Amino acid sequence: DEPSEKLGQDLEQLKLLEECQFESEEPESMRISPLASVALSAKLMPLFQDRVDGEFYVFDGDSLLMEAAATVGWQYGQQLHLFYLAESILKLLKDHGGDCQVVYFNSFRNDPLMDLFRRAMQLHLAVNCSVPVHTDLAKSCFDPAWLHYLKEEKPLFFMLHDGVGYGESAEQRHVNLALSSLARRVPVAYVSSLQQNDMKLQASYVQWMPLYGRLFQKLSCTDRSAMVPETDDHVEALKTEAELIEPGSRLKDHLAVRVALRALVKDTNIESNDEVIEKVSRWCLYFACMSTMTLDDRLQLVAATKSANQAAAAGDKVEEQNLLSSLHELAKHLRLELLPMKGLNEFADPESVADLIDIFVYRRFGQAWINQLPGWHPRAREILAKYESYASKICTELQKLNSADQSDASPLLSLSISEQALPHEPVIEQAAEMAPLQRIDNRLLKEFAGEILDKLGSSGCISLTNEPGQNSAMLFDERCHWHVNRELRDDLEEQGEPELSSNPILRQRQLKSIQKYKNYISMYGESLHGETSETIVLSTGSDGASAASAGANEKPKSANQQKQKHQKQPKGKSKPVSKADAIKEENLRAKADKDTKKLKEQWKNLLPGVKKLEPAQAIAEATRMAESCTVQDRIFEEPVLFVMREQYKLWKTSCASSGGSGKSFSALADLVRTLHKYTTEPLVSMISSELRVKIAELFIMVGFKEAAAVSSVDAERLKHVQVEKECVCPLNYRDFQMQHMGHLMQRNVRFDPDPRVKGFIPDTWQRELLDVVDRRESAVIVAPTSSGKTFCSYYCMKKVLEMSDEAVAVYVAPTKALVNQVQASISARFSKPNLTPGMELCGVFTRDYNHKATSCQILVTVPQCLELLLLSPRRQGWASRIRYVIFDEVHCIGTGIGGVVWEYLLCLIRCPFLALSATISNKDYFHDWLQTIKQFVQVQDSTLLKQSQPMQPKKQQRQKGAAPAAVEGYKSEFIAEVNPCAFLSDKLLRINGFPRNLKLSPKESTEVWSAALQCFTDDPAAAKALQKFKPQSFFGTEPITRTQFRELEVGLKSTVSELLRQSPHAKSTQLLTTIQSIEEQQNVTQQFEFLSDVDLIEKFPDLIDRLRSEGRLPALVFMNDRKGIENLAASLVDRANDRIKQAVNPNLLERMEKAREAMAIAAKRNRDKEDSDDENPAEIELESYYRDRLELRSKIQACAYFKPQAVQESFLNKVLEKLLDEDVKHMLELGVCYHHAGCSSKHRQAVEMLFRSGHLQVVTATATLALGVHMPCKTVVFAGDDKFLDALNYHQMAGRSGRRGFDNIGNIVFYGVPASKIAHLIQADLPELKGGFPLTCAFVLRLLLLTGNATDPEVAHAKAATVLEHPFAAHQKPDMMQQLRLFFLFSAEFLHRQDLINELGAPLDLAGLVCHMGYQQPGNFVLTYLLRSPALRQLCEPASKQLPPIHYGFYCEGCQTGEPIVGQRFKCTKCWSDYSLCSNCYSGRPNHSRGRQQHTAADFERQLPPLRVQFSDETLRKLVRILCHLFTKMELARSLVKRTADGALHYLRPTENSKVLLKPLPTDIGSAVHDYNAATAVTYTNYLRCIAKSGLLKFSTALPFSRSAPVVPSSNSQLQ
Repeated sequence: DEPSEKLGQDLEQLKLLEECQFESEEPESMRISPLASVALSAKLMPLFQDRVDGEFYVFDGDSLLMEAAATVGWQYGQQLHLFYLAESILKLLKDHGGDCQVVYFNSFRNDPLMDLFRRAMQLHLAVNCSVPVHTDLAKSCFDPAWLHYLKEEKPLFFMLHDGVGYGESAEQRHVNLALSSLARRVPVAYVSSLQQNDMKLQASYVQWMPLYGRLFQKLSCTDRSAMVPETDDHVEALKTEAELIEPGSRLKDHLAVRVALRALVKDTNIESNDEVIEKVSRWCLYFACMSTMTLDDRLQLVAATKSANQAAAAGDKVEEQNLLSSLHELAKHLRLELLPMKGLNEFADPESVADLIDIFVYRRFGQAWINQLPGWHPRAREILAKYESYASKICTELQKLNSADQSDASPLLSLSISEQALPHEPVIEQAAEMAPLQRIDNRLLKEFAGEILDKLGSSGCISLTNEPGQNSAMLFDERCHWHVNRELRDDLEEQGEPELSSNPILRQRQLKSIQKYKNYISMYGESLHGETSETIVLSTGSDGASAASAGANEKPKSANQQKQKHQKQPKGKSKPVSKADAIKEENLRAKADKDTKKLKEQWKNLLPGVKKLEPAQAIAEATRMAESCTVQDRIFEEPVLFVMREQYKLWKTSCASSGGSGKSFSALADLVRTLHKYTTEPLVSMISSELRVKIAELFIMVGFKEAAAVSSVDAERLKHVQVEKECVCPLNYRDFQMQHMGHLMQRNVRFDPDPRVKGFIPDTWQRELLDVVDRRESAVIVAPTSSGKTFCSYYCMKKVLEMSDEAVAVYVAPTKALVNQVQASISARFSKPNLTPGMELCGVFTRDYNHKATSCQILVTVPQCLELLLLSPRRQGWASRIRYVIFDEVHCIGTGIGGVVWEYLLCLIRCPFLALSATISNKDYFHDWLQTIKQFVQVQDSTLLKQSQPMQPKKQQRQKGAAPAAVEGYKSEFIAEVNPCAFLSDKLLRINGFPRNLKLSPKESTEVWSAALQCFTDDPAAAKALQKFKPQSFFGTEPITRTQFRELEVGLKSTVSELLRQSPHAKSTQLLTTIQSIEEQQNVTQQFEFLSDVDLIEKFPDLIDRLRSEGRLPALVFMNDRKGIENLAASLVDRANDRIKQAVNPNLLERMEKAREAMAIAAKRNRDKEDSDDENPAEIELESYYRDRLELRSKIQACAYFKPQAVQESFLNKVLEKLLDEDVKHMLELGVCYHHAGCSSKHRQAVEMLFRSGHLQVVTATATLALGVHMPCKTVVFAGDDKFLDALNYHQMAGRSGRRGFDNIGNIVFYGVPASKIAHLIQADLPELKGGFPLTCAFVLRLLLLTGNATDPEVAHAKAATVLEHPFAAHQKPDMMQQLRLFFLFSAEFLHRQDLINELGAPLDLAGLVCHMGYQQPGNFVLTYLLRSPALRQLCEPASKQLPPIHYGFYCEGCQTGEPIVGQRFKCTKCWSDYSLCSNCYSGRPNHSRGRQQHTAADFERQLPPLRVQFSDETLRKLVRILCHLFTKMELARSLVKRTADGALHYLRPTENSKVLLKPLPTDIGSAVHDYNAATAVTYTNYLRCIAKSGLLKFSTALPFSRSAPVVPSSNSQLQ
């Protein structure tokens, strides 16, 4: 490529260079290509995270063939194999939810065979695969028709091949295609980077950026594509295709005749007539064989051809060249015949278009069979008959063409069959010798794969006897931690707290540090709920069973009694009042009068101060008093009347200030809400008649006469109500509620308390869930965020704590942030005195922290750590103590990597569980899977003759209760409130209706109804169907509840969707246009534009200032870029600092500093003058200092973002003193900070506490706060477009706003997110839970280790069988179960060949290492192989065997010489601080005392010297390189790597300073890895041959995507 100039600032903004040079020492050829410049911005990401019915992606047809042709194993000229590979790619995409359309531009290659395959693929996709194929859409990517197609259809992405390996022209073509797609905001995915990662399909993905549009515009001006239109050179003498095709004819027969005619009538001066006839005869014989031979016959032919080729001279290239020349000519004729075809419906076998060329068959005809067919071939006579039919047909067609010179001549050579049949059979290639599989007598293997083993045994594929001497390794017994050589033990007495120092000073410091930590955790826990801890006392001693049964029977009874208590007594059956009751009632009345008098006096004293407050503050203060003051089921009404009067005054003031235009209805909405509150249960029965009259009068005064009837007041008392005309609402009562009171609508709640719940009244579904826990059953709870799922978890923990001191409850959370929160909450909620010594109430187990994991009653952990405990053979005793498991965010089971661990846990536990989630779309399928596990476990328990634990998974579904969310977007300097329906696609709306997960607010529903009514004014039937959703007719006079509104919303969306489905296409477009034009917001969705990283940060303070002015803080800002969220927070700090500098007078700061210094001097002078009566100068300076400080704080409050007086200053100081970073402290003081997983735990906890307390008003965060962390806010901001922003994360993050009990409405703001991405998030369904492939060789080894070494083998075997028999991926899929059984058998064979298990399935010596690194497969197996090989042993020889190692920084406590320890070092494991001894002191006097305890030699362990002492620097570098190859290797895009003439590889990214390309493995290690790969390949190949021989594999010649079979085998024998 020629060098070109840099493109300027746009490219610098993207950190890309279209074409740039390396440093001067790099070769001139090492310049970045345009393809590499685009690939630099590509990111590996999932392709089909969000599913929307009707969406599709576009595939470049040439890219599909290029990727298939680049597959290892494909040979040039094999069309059927090429189409198989292409269909495999399409099927892979289809299986993950991708519907596609294929587009073809003009061909850029000049290869006859590939051009034929290209045209055949077009017909094959359109006819056999039913895929829309666009061949005439555009000639090039610069064609306006192509750009219009992208703009109108809006595909998900455009899939391309990167062009690497096909020349510079191919690379340039694909750059142009990529830029044309990106210019229309359609992302580009590279098919060459497709990766199937467990449950997700990933590829390199390039997203839209504004720069790409400018780049494409620059290219389109010069049109560098150099596309040449295709030309068709049909022979004019031939008749048209339609005249020659006979209905029902076969495609290959038709093409054979056509290409023969084309060659025979072609005017040529090069070839003689005999040469033409010989060539045509070969072609006809080839087609006769292709249309007659089965796949078995072709396989024999291929084997015979290979044998003949090996026998022929290896250096003869002339014959091969002639063969390819003839084949290319045939391909040209075939392509010209296929070009005019619009379809293949006229033929009986349209699928045969995928099998026109087979180079192996054609090569055989180039060597022999031209004059005589071999008699041994089973299809010889059929081939001859077909050949003769071709000759006859060709003669007939030649006569029709009036070819006088060929009318009497035979068009083909004569052909006969050889009489010698048997002696000349082809030599079939002998298959490699097959070794039988090793017989492994293991119970788990026999039960899970017994049928397979029986078939293998009957076919002789399993050795008849075991070979006990084959594996000589020692049996594995996990008694020590393999990496620290420390003994595994479960004794609680030996796992006590670390010992304290004997030094009194150090001991006091240690105790103080421990107390500080506990106080901090307690403070963090109290910030979550503010409750005091509840002391748990065993109800029946240590008998957990009786306690559980008592609790299970008692709680439902209490609930029923409470329900009966609130039931009304039947009329006419009241009991007579006794004298005692009369006296009691009289005393209660007297007490009530006394309390009322006291409250009136209190209100009288409070009223003057309340009147001095601002109206909003006065109303809030009076409301608090009204809600807290009740006297014998009667409310104190004077504060209520005050609130109503003040709210009416605010409404009146608003009406007067608006001047009749554009009234603000917020004040009226607050008033009506208060009126509703006292006219509905439970307060309606607690008010007096006077208050009822006042409520009715206020309804009439604001124009809602129909609402006054709800108060049940006599109309005569309301005749003289004075109504001020300007205060009458222009809307009717129901329309006003729908448009302005959607967030204030009342929920349908119960008013009878439940004795099991404190602090609030649970809903019915929550009570049912509590009953499930009381009965010790399982449940799956699917409910929106903030609907009240988590409190049931704490009730479950309480029940377990009441059982006994041995019972254990486990809480499983997906993230460490959630683990820390739950731990603190448990510590603050519960306390249990007199626990067993060594036990704790709550323990934590994460991958980097372990505290009392197996010696606590409530364990909070992550899935991977609980899996370690449940699969450990030595932890089965602890596992039997588990009584309940709570799985929070259980939808993580479908999130790819790590999701399969959740499956394991659900199968391994033997106790009830609660599974909580807000985002499970296929609830019924998930519930049915859990039911099958439960039934299997019950059968196992009955077989073991043990009492089974109830495990009845009930399904709890809750789709109500979440606060409505208003969707808004930021553009320039304003926030536009948008109806989410404005983002919908008219096409998808017409096909699918409204998205299932789209919930509309009452105002948005009214807008949709109004727009639909305008669209269907010309359709009386449709208008009539819509009229029933008019609020005046749908609702009564009672206040509208959320349940009633949801009924209207569901019915309205269903009706509108059905009307659009039955109407013309223009109706859906008209509906969306009408919604977008509401409130004069024309094309409102176009206001959401892409913002660059620079603009995103610069304009962010303006957005927060706007949210603050509108009262929409606190806010959570989500962006999945750690550096990005830190920069966003820093921009707010910079804005606040600038304001403070402008607002604060420098003299004030100088005066405060002088006062502070004067205070210090005065305090020092007066230190000894405490008894002096003179005025203290320090007090004078202190008064001045605090006066200035108050002035400074008032100015800072106006400039910063924190909420004044939200927290006490002492609390803020306690939180900040734990932090070390001064910049973070300054952020927190200003009310802004960031939160991500890279922050320290103290940082994250400080942010969470201050945000919950109200001090912090803006927190920028990654997705760590989206999973269950309690951070309620008013607004959620999505900043920038990102690949992680999918439908699942969108719902999780958006659920942080408008949480129940905190805010009535949540705001969702899109900031810098394109409209297309917003539309996709709104329309996309939540992803369905799908299981990944649950088995790996390492996991099979872990199961064998569990069943072989467990203390209770029967229980361990039952757990392993449950995991194997019920994987989530194989639920209701028997074919998948067969694959799992086959894979389990292969894993056993592989592990045996690797000397990791013996002939009984018992793990051997290195099994522990393989299991420990189970998630690093196959690197863990390669490492164990290398550990046994001499190559790694030779590499790891110490640098010097003579010099002993020196332990720098460690000194012997016995010698006390002050010199580092030389030689071996021994460390005491029980000492709080480091206590090390040299080898002499350890052997002589290791005993020492710390406090009251004596430590002996048994408490020491040997410490290894540092690696830099043992090995040379070169050796360590080699080891690091080896480990990188095994565990951290990543694949780079091919376009970013280039090989120079000397064979060296270079990374084409000039801005990269670190080393990217891994050097090759050392020679010896590389040879060892090669040996491992070869041995593994032999094991797998031999296994496949055994399985094939036994008939367990089902063979099919159907292509994977189209399921069409171009050729059918006669049997499976030769295929095997």
